[in-house]
Amino acid sequence: MSDDFLYVDPERVRGLITAIDAGADALGAIHVDQQAGALSTALPGTTVGTVCSAGALSAATAIEATGRGLRRLATATNAGLSAAVAADQDTASRLPQGH
Repeated sequence: MSDDFLYVDPERVRGLITAIDAGADALGAIHVDQQAGALSTALPGTTVGTVCSAGALSAATAIEATGRGLRRLATATNAGLSAAVAADQDTASRLPQGH
């Protein structure tokens, strides 16, 4: 048995999970591809239009990847919280009960 102790405040962790999910939602609301389409339509056949389109594609890819990463982080944090709460409950159930 380890002497290590880690205190987990479930409410604060749930707040963190909510904030991470909100960040992913905010990133999901960014529509870079629509803005790039508007630029390429306004500047067809120009180097500026091509560069803007390529930059928008890169930005959209990065935003989507970051959003997915945030969702994975929220899911993993939630799973870790559930495991910590379950371990605490198991430990508490093994403690002698006073009368």
